[in-house]
Amino acid sequence: MTASALLLQAGKIHFGYIYGFGAFGNVAIYTIMNLMATTGVSGGHEPQHVQFDAITRSCALFTRHDHHSLSSPADPPRPLQHSLDMSRTFSVLGYALLPIVGIAVLAVFFTLRNVFGAVLGVLCIAWCTACATKFFEAALAMHNQRWLIAYPVFLFYACFALITIF
Repeated sequence: MTASALLLQAGKIHFGYIYGFGAFGNVAIYTIMNLMATTGVSGGHEPQHVQFDAITRSCALFTRHDHHSLSSPADPPRPLQHSLDMSRTFSVLGYALLPIVGIAVLAVFFTLRNVFGAVLGVLCIAWCTACATKFFEAALAMHNQRWLIAYPVFLFYACFALITIF
């Protein structure tokens, strides 16, 4: 909303573009991040093709005397699912959008359709991308896929920077 108000003061009416790119981009990045999220295993082992005998496991649960622990050391490790919810995606992408809001403030007072605006835009896109990528990387435990996360996030912020500068 703030970026839209600042662009309106600069004489640019782009409400539909801003809300359209924002909504579609947030949903698209939410989908991409959850599709790329890894499934690990709690023990540091990669999951093998293990078939669990459901009847044996359920019987073992009923015959245990220790009610505090439902798993024994002989049980295979359980898979961990890393996922991201929609509100966290919106929050991360909105928080990291702040440098582009700064460009929108400058666009009210100065024209950015020159080399200075292009350099400032690239720097702000890089800053936004780095911030959001670090958040997604930490939330999804995808430390080896930093550049894979950064690419769609970069494209998301590039759209907003182009709307702001031009």
